[in-house]
Amino acid sequence: MSLKQTYREKIQPKLLTDLNLSNIHEVPKVVVTRAKKAIAGFKIRQGMPIGVAVTLRGDRMYAFLERLIHLALPRIRDFRGVSDKSFDGRGNYTLGVKEQIIFPEISFDKIDAIRGMDITIVTTARNDEEGRALLREM
Repeated sequence: MSLKQTYREKIQPKLLTDLNLSNIHEVPKVVVTRAKKAIAGFKIRQGMPIGVAVTLRGDRMYAFLERLIHLALPRIRDFRGVSDKSFDGRGNYTLGVKEQIIFPEISFDKIDAIRGMDITIVTTARNDEEGRALLREM
């Protein structure tokens, strides 16, 4: 069964009931990212799936940010705060996490490998100063 079929037939209906959603279009859609070119050192071929991306908005976004700030980030070993230099010049902030197991919802027994993730917080700020002020207040 392909990922698309699994998503439509199993994952979407389960998320509808788990998240108490009224519409199938409210379920966050996962986008598979693929390799643009082959990299022999990493055993990656062009077009091979290498990651996923999802966009969270509204209440789910705030719930995720709250879990990230209050639960996940403090669980990082030797955590000394986040870098002030990770802004992109337009007020957006990107944070790299080395282990997905910092989230309490993820059980170590249920994963096959420890993977990292990049989290990008896109704001409506026009520059880094505005974005920094917004995130500092959060």
